[in-house]
Amino acid sequence: MRKLWIALAVIVLLVVGAAVALPYVIDVNRYHGRIQAEIEKRVGRKVTLGPMKLSLLPFAIRVQGTTIAEDPSFGEGKVFAKADELYVRAELWPLLRGDVQVRSLELEKPQIELVKNAGGVWNFASLGHNAATTEQPAGVTREEQARAQQQKQDEQQAKQKPQEFALDRLRISDGQIAITDLKAKQPRAVYDHIDLAIEDYKPGHPFLIDLAAHLPGQGKQEARLNAKVGPIRDDNRLATPIDGTLKLEEVSIAGLQRFLNTPALAGADGIVSGDTTVKNADGKLAAKGALRIEQPKVKGVNIGYPIAADFDVREDLDSEVIRIEKGTLKLGATPLSVTGVMNAAPTPMQLDLRIWTPEAPIGEIARLASAFGVAFHKDMNIDGRVQADVQAKGAATQPLLNGNISAKNLSISGKGLKQPVQVQGIQLALSPTEVRSNDFAASTAGATVNVQFALTQYTTSNPQVQATVRTGGAQVEDVLNIARAYGIEAVEGVSGSGRITLDLRASGALKNASAMALSGSGSLQNANLQMPSLGTPVVVRNADLKFTQNSAVLQNLVGAIGSTNASGTVTLRNFAAPQVEFTLTADKLNLNELPAWFASKKAQAGVVTPLANAAEEGALAKMTGRGKIAVGTILYDQLVMNNAKSDATLDHGVIRLAPLTAEIYGGMQTGSIVIDTRPDPIQYAVNTKLEKVDANKLLSSTTSLKQTLYGLLMANANTSFRSGSSSDQIARSLNGTLNLNLRNGKIANMDLWYELANAGKFLTTGQKFSEQPFTNLVALTGDFDVQNGVAQTNNLKAVIDGATVTGAGSANLADQSLNMRMVATLSKERSQEVGGTGIGGFMRTALANQNGELVIPVQVTGTFAKPKFAPDMQRIAQMKMEGLSTNPVGTVQDILGTFGGKKKQQQPPPDGQPQSQQQPPDGQQPAQTGTQPQPKQPDLLQQILDATKKRQQKNQPPPAQPSPSPTPNQQPKDYSEEPPPDQPK
Repeated sequence: MRKLWIALAVIVLLVVGAAVALPYVIDVNRYHGRIQAEIEKRVGRKVTLGPMKLSLLPFAIRVQGTTIAEDPSFGEGKVFAKADELYVRAELWPLLRGDVQVRSLELEKPQIELVKNAGGVWNFASLGHNAATTEQPAGVTREEQARAQQQKQDEQQAKQKPQEFALDRLRISDGQIAITDLKAKQPRAVYDHIDLAIEDYKPGHPFLIDLAAHLPGQGKQEARLNAKVGPIRDDNRLATPIDGTLKLEEVSIAGLQRFLNTPALAGADGIVSGDTTVKNADGKLAAKGALRIEQPKVKGVNIGYPIAADFDVREDLDSEVIRIEKGTLKLGATPLSVTGVMNAAPTPMQLDLRIWTPEAPIGEIARLASAFGVAFHKDMNIDGRVQADVQAKGAATQPLLNGNISAKNLSISGKGLKQPVQVQGIQLALSPTEVRSNDFAASTAGATVNVQFALTQYTTSNPQVQATVRTGGAQVEDVLNIARAYGIEAVEGVSGSGRITLDLRASGALKNASAMALSGSGSLQNANLQMPSLGTPVVVRNADLKFTQNSAVLQNLVGAIGSTNASGTVTLRNFAAPQVEFTLTADKLNLNELPAWFASKKAQAGVVTPLANAAEEGALAKMTGRGKIAVGTILYDQLVMNNAKSDATLDHGVIRLAPLTAEIYGGMQTGSIVIDTRPDPIQYAVNTKLEKVDANKLLSSTTSLKQTLYGLLMANANTSFRSGSSSDQIARSLNGTLNLNLRNGKIANMDLWYELANAGKFLTTGQKFSEQPFTNLVALTGDFDVQNGVAQTNNLKAVIDGATVTGAGSANLADQSLNMRMVATLSKERSQEVGGTGIGGFMRTALANQNGELVIPVQVTGTFAKPKFAPDMQRIAQMKMEGLSTNPVGTVQDILGTFGGKKKQQQPPPDGQPQSQQQPPDGQQPAQTGTQPQPKQPDLLQQILDATKKRQQKNQPPPAQPSPSPTPNQQPKDYSEEPPPDQPK
């Protein structure tokens, strides 16, 4: 016994060793040409094989890369199939003798192109026929040439009979199949994860097929056809016998739609399972089975119950006529039966179907109808009973209907409905020309609405509707609930209270309800309406409604929005792109409320932040129109305008008031205001002319300058700014130009005379000056360029008693900061009063022109409330170098030009005399140039400036000692010994 086991072990080792050695003993590439020719003979196509290797598990010839050519009638040079790997199973002993006998083919991850031409012939129909001859590659051995010669002889003999494509097994794993139907003119569709197994295929004999498609998604997601097919009818492939079963296991409808590339399933989803027996005999296909759909959805709406289908369907594959012998749908517990004929040959498909249900609960049918957007809102729950018997004939896209549908004891409840909407009964009579309802009533707690409608031309692309809606003194909220229950989208998000009366008739295109012809009348009383496009409710205390053509007229309107109460007439046309005409009178208009008016509920809740998005949601962004308004009071922040009148235009969110007239702080305003509600915050553009306006009240209400400037103001302004919660925020966004002219006023917190006396050192000469809390202004003029709240000017001019002050620089209207350079020119009389050229501060902080007028350059910093004045030593030095002309106004303009960055051109001195030297008295001759040394003015100024710098470093106040003015016969005093001025360069 022991010897027997040893012998068996030796035999096993020999077998295993032989098997392991086979790949090294047999060089299958020697048979490359023979194997390629054998496969070509069987498939009847040009075949290209890559490198080959003998595989043990499974025992087969493994080919790296395989290509099968397309039928030449479908295009030369195209590829019918290609695979990464091909396993060719052949008989072992014949292979060892050099005879290749292919028994099966296995393709891993092949890519196959299936094409049906315009004549209805598939490109795979020629497989196994008309085998092409093969050409031997160059460089073959004598043995291969001999085999090729034998093959050529075999092929010549084969011409006497057709080649047969016979295989024990053909297997495709994880394949990709692309289908192009040129006859149906359908685009190329690609299907992945296809497994196919064909057993015992021989021409003229039946064979077994197992086809499985694995769809993406959770669960099994498998569709499998297991059938006995054949023998294949070459004369009529559609007549090939089939007897098998189609099984769906947890297949997603959405995945199936993508797999089949059919628009019929678009928008639907759910999980389908079921079995269907499929039989074909002589082109007569019968399908019988049952399917169940779990978690069905239509257009994203969860139906809420399973759908089951039992069916028995027959189809003539030649004529493409489908007959439904039995079709029973169960929508939850509600049965629905369908029988009839469908002809799929024409486009679109033609129908002749009968659809009926006995009296049954309506809930499931209504739920399905609402998912398709028919009859009811998707968030509504429908109870009641329904009965239907309808015949549908004609194109599937627009069938002609005959029959009746009736419902009774309907109760509609759900989202947004405080109480259910009741309908006692409704009947629909269907004919090929129209669908007509009875006059039915829908009622809820405080309202009853009577409705009757007729739908005509419903089989065309432009169906027409005629409807009558009547209600008397109903609650607005209840009427909105009834409209919402029937799925009218226009009232979505609208809520309200009050009473409404309607007697409305509408007719026109169903797809363009905004252009319907309207007639009738109605009224609104004490209505409060909240719309999703507005953040503030609209109150209608009274309005008489009149409907004509495509417009609605609100007459005797008395209403309010926010704090604004208005009355008048409003006409609204073209509801899709509203056009309005209006004549309104309002008690007041608070512009600060506009952001809340035009901010939608979503924006207030934080869902939509930009106001532009909110405007786009509502009617304002679509609205255009014009009219006239009269407002008792217009408020903006602290600004108040009275008795305003204007023409108004609306243009897709832009409101224009022009021409606008209004009383403002004792004066008048004329001009225009443009309000752009689209951006966030709202933008304003103001072009205005002011006449005799109280300057203090105007500036105090629009800027942070409170109780600062007084007088009667005349001004022109062209500015823009953004809305804000304070005048400071508004001022920071201010841009534009201003021109002002103030007469007989005063400026508070500032005594110009006292500051000039201090800057000119008049206070050290014994002159009596007492500081006052304000400065009287004879006139104040100037032009301003405002950028982001900073006003720039180069021609500011203030006329006060005894002096003219001109200035250039900037004033920040938001923080009130000042940065100005000013030049004060004292009149000759006032100059003499303060000491003329003999005052102590002369040659240090003040200069005199040839007219005997004192000129004092100063710098003004700080704020309007606390201005700071200081001598402008840099400009004083510059003026001394350049000299003063006899024209003080011209001198000031030249200096201001220098302030603005313009370099003043040096003018030649009169009579050849240097400007830095005063004219000698009458009768005296000036010093001769070149005969005696002249003082070097620049050296004197440099000494002054150097002394100033030293004093700043020592931080010492300057002594108030007078500086004698030089006489024509004196040499200028060396001011380096004098205490320098106390102002920086």
